[in-house]
Amino acid sequence: MNKSLITVRYAKALFELVEEKQLVEQIKEEMEVLLHLTEESREFALLLESPVIATAKKIEALKTLFNGKLHDYTLKMLQLATENKRESYLPAISRHFLTLYFKAKGIRQATITLPSESTEEATQQLQETLEQKLNMPIELKTKINPAIIGGMILRIDDLQLDGSVSGKLQRIKSHLKKTEIVK
Repeated sequence: MNKSLITVRYAKALFELVEEKQLVEQIKEEMEVLLHLTEESREFALLLESPVIATAKKIEALKTLFNGKLHDYTLKMLQLATENKRESYLPAISRHFLTLYFKAKGIRQATITLPSESTEEATQQLQETLEQKLNMPIELKTKINPAIIGGMILRIDDLQLDGSVSGKLQRIKSHLKKTEIVK
């Protein structure tokens, strides 16, 4: 079974269950925490991915880490995924759950990449402008990448608008490579 199908099944099953129980908001926050943890904690990611650590030990570690901190449904999903040797898919399951959440709420996801930190006020103003232009709520995330030199890259769903200095330089370079010099 391919990874995409696995992540969709787990995320959809959890989403439908918590939607029925009216726990979507709480579980959404927990999925964000899990996703952040898998992206930021190398130790946690290694725990999930390690073929050396026995399944029972992984389940025990997850229960120790999250018991009393996550809802029982989230814990049971973690346990089920681990028992079925799918624990390495947890970041993708979390991301897909969040996609289902935003889709159900009619919220579009956007990411802005900047060369340096922006003020909260500027980020809020950009979010409000996007919401007005698109006429729908936006979940805006900010990423920092000094390599873009200046400007910004805005990604909304599958659409990317590259207004970065590095992007402009790359387009100029590409254009110059295609240009034939006549003597």
